[in-house]
Amino acid sequence: MSEEKLDQNYNPIKKLKNILWPLGVWPFSDNYFSTLRTIIFLLIQMLLVISVGKVIILGYGNADEVVDLLLYLQCGTIAAIKVIFIQYYRRNVLQIISLINEDWSTIKDESFLEIMKSYALYGNFVYKAQLIVMCSEILVLAIAMHLCGQFDILCEEICNIKGQNYQDIRIQIVNFSQKHQYLLKKATDLEETFRLIIMLQVAINISGLSLLGIQTIINSKENGIFAAIKPLIGIQILLVQIFLYCIAGDLLSSKVQFIANASYESKWFEFPKKLSKDVFFIMLKAGKSFNLSAGKLVPMNLSTFTRILKICVSYFSVLRLIMDERYNSK
Repeated sequence: MSEEKLDQNYNPIKKLKNILWPLGVWPFSDNYFSTLRTIIFLLIQMLLVISVGKVIILGYGNADEVVDLLLYLQCGTIAAIKVIFIQYYRRNVLQIISLINEDWSTIKDESFLEIMKSYALYGNFVYKAQLIVMCSEILVLAIAMHLCGQFDILCEEICNIKGQNYQDIRIQIVNFSQKHQYLLKKATDLEETFRLIIMLQVAINISGLSLLGIQTIINSKENGIFAAIKPLIGIQILLVQIFLYCIAGDLLSSKVQFIANASYESKWFEFPKKLSKDVFFIMLKAGKSFNLSAGKLVPMNLSTFTRILKICVSYFSVLRLIMDERYNSK
């Protein structure tokens, strides 16, 4: 296999197309057939939600089955909402995916390609585990990892600024400043496109964790520990979905701030005074924080994921005590 072919295996474009095209939201395929696929998918989800909702309203099944139906209802609803929002922000998705394709096609420096490959591995791993996640998690993680790689490359370039004269150094600083602004714009587009999806996903997952917590404790009390395996797997899946958003947001936020460190580590003190001030302005711009958020309400980072885990553990502990008291009183 040639080196060029090997590099293309890391390019996430084909993997993203495999996920988005069947749903009709692949931005490079804007025609009647893609619209038809989207409509068919939404109709299927609508029928699922209606049929499940009807069963719940009519009161069929025991408590364990009702919990399962509520989870199916949530999954169908969030899946439809995700496709609608991705379709609505189609232009943002198109521009970001075009950036990814352009970077993989134009960057030839071996050290920079290695940086891009290291981040692409995260997206490839999640793609292989796509049976437990929806398309938006893979899309957000793939885009975020690519942007992290580009910010890392920009850090390397800023640290190694050098030139023979004033004009050479000035051109490099201007180019790096423009690239920094461009990457920040794409990161902001990513946040704008997916912030409502992330907010709804987190809210639904937290409510799903509550339902699965109840189901786990009831099943373990009434039917033994093996009956609790299914809801425990569901809890893990919901936590993984939240974790993917949090790790993507945490890495992207840290890489944005690393630009300030890279600017400081450059040989700015050897530049003419005017150019040193230009580097200082890059540092000021990079000092502004960026967060991938859930509806601009909660930043998605590892601290948020830790808080969610603590809340879940506290909830399960209180719920277990309540259920123990209930079963002991019988």
